[in-house]
Amino acid sequence: MSNNWFDSESLSGQSLKTLSAHIAIIDEAPLPFAINDARGNITHLNKGFIQTIGYTTDDIPTLEEWWPLAYPDSQYRKWVTETWRNNLEESRSANKPFQPMEVMIHCKDGLVRTFMASSTSLIDQSAETHLVMLSDITARKQAEDALAKSEMRFRRILELAPIGMATNSLEGDFILVNQAFCNMLGYDKSELGSMTYLDVTHPDDKTLTFAAREQLLEGKIESYQMEKRFVHKNGQIVWGLITSSVEMNNFGAPPFFIAQIENITGRKLSETLLREGEARFRTILEHAPIGMAIALPDGQIIEVNQVFCTMLGYEKEEFKKLTFREMTHPDDLPLTLANRQRLLGGEVDFYRMEKRFFRKDGQIVWVQLISSMQRDGSGLPLYNIAQIEDISARKTAENKLRKSEENLRAILDNSPYLTWLKDTDGRYLHVNHAYANYPLLKTGKQIIGMTDFDLWPKEIAEKYRADDTEVMANRQQQRRTEECFIDGTRTYWAETFKTAIIGKDGHVTGTTGFSRDITHRKATEQQLHDLTAHLLNVREDEKASIAREIHDELGGIMTALKIKIYQLKSILTDATDAVSLAEQIKSMEHLINNAAVISRTIISNLHPTILDDLGLLAAIEWQAGEFHKLTGIATMVNCIGDKENLDKQTSIALFRILQEALTNVARHSGASQVGVEYHHSDDEVMLSISDNGCGLPDDRRTQPRSYGLMGMQERVAQLGGTIKFDSSPDGGFCVIVTLPPNSTETRSKT
Repeated sequence: MSNNWFDSESLSGQSLKTLSAHIAIIDEAPLPFAINDARGNITHLNKGFIQTIGYTTDDIPTLEEWWPLAYPDSQYRKWVTETWRNNLEESRSANKPFQPMEVMIHCKDGLVRTFMASSTSLIDQSAETHLVMLSDITARKQAEDALAKSEMRFRRILELAPIGMATNSLEGDFILVNQAFCNMLGYDKSELGSMTYLDVTHPDDKTLTFAAREQLLEGKIESYQMEKRFVHKNGQIVWGLITSSVEMNNFGAPPFFIAQIENITGRKLSETLLREGEARFRTILEHAPIGMAIALPDGQIIEVNQVFCTMLGYEKEEFKKLTFREMTHPDDLPLTLANRQRLLGGEVDFYRMEKRFFRKDGQIVWVQLISSMQRDGSGLPLYNIAQIEDISARKTAENKLRKSEENLRAILDNSPYLTWLKDTDGRYLHVNHAYANYPLLKTGKQIIGMTDFDLWPKEIAEKYRADDTEVMANRQQQRRTEECFIDGTRTYWAETFKTAIIGKDGHVTGTTGFSRDITHRKATEQQLHDLTAHLLNVREDEKASIAREIHDELGGIMTALKIKIYQLKSILTDATDAVSLAEQIKSMEHLINNAAVISRTIISNLHPTILDDLGLLAAIEWQAGEFHKLTGIATMVNCIGDKENLDKQTSIALFRILQEALTNVARHSGASQVGVEYHHSDDEVMLSISDNGCGLPDDRRTQPRSYGLMGMQERVAQLGGTIKFDSSPDGGFCVIVTLPPNSTETRSKT
């Protein structure tokens, strides 16, 4: 560790003594401390810093060395550095305390710890020497994450509970309620969220509730159970059996009450019926919102209400000829009889179960049954009271959901595509058979809970994880063509479609997607590219050979003819009919000259010799001039730099693209001006041809259908470059070709 931790010339003697005192104190402090000067030097690190984070001043002498090590992610590092400097500037300029900030630091041992970072100026502000303090809050953050997961599990249990559940603040405000509690009282969650438990409690039971809660808060009891009355939204009384306790939060949040509420309205009604007599019993029985029935211990039904009659389609008199055994589905009968036996034997006071009844018309009705037994003074069973709630709609929905999931799983498992589902941390939640059976992977059950790092080489797994992160951030489907080195010797290609999974609350819960093996297709495409390149080369070689033969053979013959005609013209000068013969000879000479011009044109079109003799730049200028002569369209050439080291194939390809583009201008554009730009530098080779004509429609620009445009694309693809077709709304069209400077090398690698 360096001892030269301050600039002695910028500090007074008193300041030096003060800093020395500070150093002595912070060196013994267990928390990480660091001292930075105004030049960005890290002048001192205490023992707590070195022990916790691992770096010394030899590792990080300046802040410029510290930032990349502590924050390797460039985006996060940018945020930290900008926020840190802004807080420092605000603290210095406004003369107020530094605003602490939470940061995640990569320590030397590879662990990532969370710190609360702050800074203060030492001595005075003019010295601009800052003490940086780091407080490790990693454990607290982990505890907060654990608490959040615990709360999620609690919410799920809350929603799936078959009985009512609710949490209240100490003031009585509802914090959370489940759907069962909402159904019990007829309110929705938003309505209960603006109410207190007293708002739904019967006035006569409020005092009793107060007393029980006071005992909970004073610690005299851990929980209490009581029966109380609630007021339904429609004004009816709902009896509930409440089990309540108080939850103390370890993270500074206030305590709250947790209550489980079982609807015992039916049971209370039964008790009331038995206590108040037959007349009132029948009145209450008929007005119950759920089905109710009374049966003897042997199962013989002696009384039912109209709700139960409507539920199963029987008249009341018909029910008295039946037993519960006759109405019960055979598959549910063993459990029903076992529960009744426990009830008759006094093992339980009541039982609850879901079961199936047969309607009179033979249809099946799913119900939730709560059954209790009324006994005499000696404890012998008198009659059985049953409360029956129709849950057919819920069961139908559950069955549809289950079948839908089964159908979806069957589709996925029988799909030839590799299909998967991951959570936000990249852990596999589901894979289909095709994915599990991919070369060298494990079975589907073994893959569940793993990540790509457990299945693939590190560099491949990192790429997959980056793709997943991007998909979740953008919330859009993405298509990837990826290399997969399955067995370490062969390269596989896969086409992958990924998309984010969005939950009902709008949050991203993970990713899903499918892949298909396109190794054979990629090999076929490569073979097609290679064949196209070979055919283009053969075609150019054939053109060059034909051009040479025309030049050597036909050119020589026409030259000889011109010599002979010249000699003949000289011989016939003194002949008597020389005038008429001279006219014929002149006509023949004119025809031979035209044939020579046509021959040169054919040779240039087949293979311009200027390209071989003077290079691509001269060929571009010559072609532009010929185009202007032929069409009358103003043509301008602008060439910036020419390395003059392009290989033959690249030069020919660029020249042919120029010819095709100019041909399209002449045929289709109606342009009055054409610009050609050529640029050859150490970084790239660029050729552009633009006109002021009518342009190209959008659909043809994004998906060219003409053989000319497709031919340009194929030539550029063979050279490892890119081609762009651009057309503005105001008209005009531009072809831009960009090639790497080493296109020959690039082509050989591909």
